[in-house]
Amino acid sequence: MDEARLAAWLSEAAGAPVAIRAASLLTGGAIQQNWALSVTRGSAQEEWVLRTDNAATLAVSLPRLEEFALFQAAHAAGVTVPEPLFACADTSVLGAPFFVMRRVAGSATAHRLAKAAAAQGGDDALVASLGRELARIHRITPPRAELGFLGDPPADPALAFVASMRARLDAAGTPRPVMEWGLEAMARHAPPPLPPVLNHNDFRTGNIMVEGGRLTAVLDWEFAAWGDPHADLGWFCAPCWRFGNRALEAGGLGSRAAFLAGYAEEAGAAPDPDRLPFWELAATIRWAVIAADQGARHLSGRERGLELALTAQIVPELELDILAQVDGLDGVAVQPTAPEAVPRHAPSPLLEAPDAADLLATAREALLGKLLPALPPALHYEARMAANAIAIASRAIGVAPDDAPDLAALAAGIRAGTERGPQVRALLRRLTDLRCAISNPRALGVAQ
Repeated sequence: MDEARLAAWLSEAAGAPVAIRAASLLTGGAIQQNWALSVTRGSAQEEWVLRTDNAATLAVSLPRLEEFALFQAAHAAGVTVPEPLFACADTSVLGAPFFVMRRVAGSATAHRLAKAAAAQGGDDALVASLGRELARIHRITPPRAELGFLGDPPADPALAFVASMRARLDAAGTPRPVMEWGLEAMARHAPPPLPPVLNHNDFRTGNIMVEGGRLTAVLDWEFAAWGDPHADLGWFCAPCWRFGNRALEAGGLGSRAAFLAGYAEEAGAAPDPDRLPFWELAATIRWAVIAADQGARHLSGRERGLELALTAQIVPELELDILAQVDGLDGVAVQPTAPEAVPRHAPSPLLEAPDAADLLATAREALLGKLLPALPPALHYEARMAANAIAIASRAIGVAPDDAPDLAALAAGIRAGTERGPQVRALLRRLTDLRCAISNPRALGVAQ
């Protein structure tokens, strides 16, 4: 970052001299970069956040100037967001467009918030306030000239979602039979359209700032779009966003009842509980597609990184949720079965012992037992990600399914409606169990 050039631009935008006292890259932000700026504007010391693009972005993420317009609209509507200050389209300043907002107090670290909520058996006061906040967002409705970049609302948000996810799967080129299974069920169970509202489209634990049990900001508006209000409600309540607190159905923070009651209090009408399972399934599928896209960003070579690579490894456990959620939509009770043993080739006798699995396990033990304690705390997260990657790689060694199906044909058949019924569902579960046994055995209830 060229701080001198940035300070000159900020001074012009602010109409007063701006000096940057400190600039540091904030953690998180897998898609965008967020920089903490400590500045002096005139004679006042202020704390700002600068938001710009990472090297590789998701095609479905709105550009920064459009996200800035959403912050402005939300701020004007009384939504709890950081005050938007300035936006810059001139790429000569930082190499990419950016905007600046005030920094607010609080933590957005999802696991920390979920852990604190679990320690008190859930924080229903917090989730009720989040329900009220979401209702305020949903008061923003089309048409809005300043949000014209969002386009016209879809005539049928539910079916539009199914079509958009299928298009993204086609563009990615990797057959995803379980996701197709979920989308086929959604096409059969699509609810009728409702009047559209502004969906935040990523309203979840991790994108909210909390200080002292109180909401201080709703962040990350890059996926906002017009749609069904239940899409945001389902996203917040989906199992994939509970961060280990499965029983706390509202974002892993509190009860679903408190969250929906808060929403109803502010909206003046209760959400339709019969629509929520559909949109919770939509949330799981959408997150699975995004997670797979993150892996593709890593594989593209434009932005290689452990966090992107490991994000793709959560897809199998999301597919477990998809199968269970489809069962719920269809009203099918499926008896749980123990996962099968993972079929593996024996190590070649031509290779020296210890074999690859043992070497990786030994390296992981050294990383966690000897290297991690010697590293500065700022590198602990990266080291633990490396240890996780080693564990996944070691579990994948020698895996050799004897009867792997043609995944492309299976996915195409599910979409076409020719591959259906209990036998197909059982096959999908067996394949997903195999994938989870490698990426995250805990999802199957297996100790690692």
